[in-house]
Order: sequence, then structure tokens, then C-alpha cells
Amino acid sequence: DYQIAEDADEAITLYAVWKSKAILVLEEAVERAIKAANKAYNNPTQANIDNAEAAISVARTAIATAETAGVDEAELQEAISKVNAAASTVVQAKQTKAKNDAEAAVNAAVAAANAAKSNPTQANLDAADRALSEANTKIAEAKAAGVTDDALSTATSNLATATATVSQAKTDKQQADAQAAAQATAKKAAEDAVAKAVTAANTAKANPTQANLDAADKALSEANKKIAEAKAAGVTDAALSTAAGNLSQASATVTQAKSDKKKADDQAAAQAKAAADAAAKKEAAKAKKEKITISQKPSLSKVKAKGKGKATVTWKKLKKKTKKQKAFYKKIKKIQIQYSTDAGFKTNLKSLTVGKTKAKYVLKGLKKKTTYYVRIRYVAADGYSGWSKTKKVKIKK
Repeated sequence: DYQIAEDADEAITLYAVWKSKAILVLEEAVERAIKAANKAYNNPTQANIDNAEAAISVARTAIATAETAGVDEAELQEAISKVNAAASTVVQAKQTKAKNDAEAAVNAAVAAANAAKSNPTQANLDAADRALSEANTKIAEAKAAGVTDDALSTATSNLATATATVSQAKTDKQQADAQAAAQATAKKAAEDAVAKAVTAANTAKANPTQANLDAADKALSEANKKIAEAKAAGVTDAALSTAAGNLSQASATVTQAKSDKKKADDQAAAQAKAAADAAAKKEAAKAKKEKITISQKPSLSKVKAKGKGKATVTWKKLKKKTKKQKAFYKKIKKIQIQYSTDAGFKTNLKSLTVGKTKAKYVLKGLKKKTTYYVRIRYVAADGYSGWSKTKKVKIKK
């Protein structure tokens, strides 16, 4: 306005007014900047810091205007000094806020790390990783704002501890996951083994042969082994209760099947013994009527177990070189073999005849773990020789 005044007096008056206003504006702007900076320092929120920076910007504009208006240099320098001090205060407020933000982020990371440690679910681990990332970002921002390493030492140390805690929690989860997988595998193996044992037990019950009973025993043993392995892997009794119950029932079924087989075997053995005894009596009665017409007895060499349920009987072969040997050979028609589980040949007696040219015969269908007694004699057309010496053999398999 003073530049377009109509005369010098008016211009001087207007300039004085402008300068006076510029000083007032400057003083008010500097005062506001100082107050805003102090407020930000005392309560370093982002809003207070933004307001302080805006007030400082206004104050610097007022300084420029006052300089243009010709305000005294000393007065300008004082205003500049105050504004610069306010700016430094705002810098400190920013550092305080950055430090506070970093510490808060670290505290949140510590809490998240402890939660992951107590319950290492994937959700908790992911939350902990995010909190650690945020804390690292806030510490980096604090350092960028000028906060010293010393001022951040506690937060940095706590963050390092939280990072180690999360790392351990991840290891714990991996181990827990591996254990859970192993337990699931062991539980499945136990359940499958029990199912096979149940099937084998039912088969043995329906048809209690020795082969089926042996297969059932094998299946029961394997099922017990798998249940023991599952328990060793940490599978609880409650989780195995159904399998254990089924296995117990299968064991009882096999026990009953064995009992049924024993009864059947005992009955069959009794029937066989009765039949053998009857045959032995018949044979004994027949023997009383038999005539001993041959004075020479055969020589039984040996009886030896051979393979499963077999025994080889060997005797001295008849000769026919001399005239006397030829006459004896002509008289003999067959060779009779008797064998029994009774040393007196009174029960369980079996007889058979073979050609006189033979010197060996293989007995078959013998029972394992049983001792048999064997003897032989010559058979002629008009009678028999006496029995040879008796030899015994133990059938092992």
C-alpha cells in the first residue's frame, strides 16, 4: 500500500504500519511455534508434532516477511534463534516418539513371541513374525530419527530375546508336528494290525486248523507289537482304546478256537487209539495162531528219522550166493514191518509187508515229537520167523 501512496507522508505512515504489523505477526508466530514445539516435546503424538512443524513453518515465513519489512536485524536474529530452538525441540519430540514407538513395537513382539512359545500354532507363529518385523522397522525408524544405539539398547536386547523365543517356538512346533505325524502313523499301523488279527482270529474260529491257529497267533503277536510301538510313540491309551478292545476280543476268540481244536483232537485221538487197540488185539490174536517155521531172524540195521513225518528202516539184505542161501531165499516170501508208539507193540500198532528183495523202506505219516518202536520178521508160505531186535526213533518234525 505504501508503494502506491499519493504522497511521501502517506507512504511513510503506511510503511510504518506494515512494519509494525510484521513485528506483531512475527512475535505471535514465534510464540506459537515455541508453544507447539513444547507441547510436542511434552506429549510427542504425531498430531502434536505435525502441528509444531506447521507452526515453525509459519514462523519462518513470518521471519522472511519481517526481514522484507525492514525489521531490525537484532530482532530478526532473536526470532530466528527462538524458531531454531523450537525446531530442535521438535526433533527431540520426533526422537522420543520414534523411541516410544520402537519400544511399544518391541513389547508387542515380546508378547507375541511368548504367546507363540506357550501355544506354537501356525497362527501364533505368523503373528509373532509380523510383530518382530514391525519392531525391527520401528527400531530402524528410531535410528533414522537420530535415536542412539545406547538409548535403544534395552529395546534391541528385548527384540533379540523375542526373536530367539520365536525361533525356539518354531523348532518346538516342527518337533510337535513330527511327533504328531509319527503318532498318527503308529496309531494307523496298530489299528491295521489289530484288524488283521481280528480277521485271522475269526478264520481260526471258523476252521481251527493248526495252520489257521498259527496264523492267528502270529497276527496277535504283530498287533500287540504295533500297539506297544504306538504307546512308545506317545499315542494315549484313550486313542488306542478301540484297537485294544478289539485285540482283547480277538485273543479270546483264538483261545476258544484252540480249546475247540484240542477237544476235537482229543476226541480224534481217542477214536484212533480205540481203533488201533482193536487192531492190535486182532493182530495179537492172530499172532497166537501164527506158526514159527523159520528159525533164522532178520537183522534190523537201523531206523533213522528222515524229513517231515518220515523214518527210514534199513535191514540186512537176503543173500543167495551159496546153495544154502538160495534155499533159504526161496522159502522167504515177504518181509513184515511193524511199528508202534508202544514199546510192547500192544497199542497204536501198524503193520505192512514189503518184497523180500528190498533192504530199506520209508515209513510215512509219523507224528512229530513222537518216539516210534520198529521191528521186522520174515514171512514164509507156512509161517513166520521170530521178530528182530527192536529199534526206536524220535520224530522231531
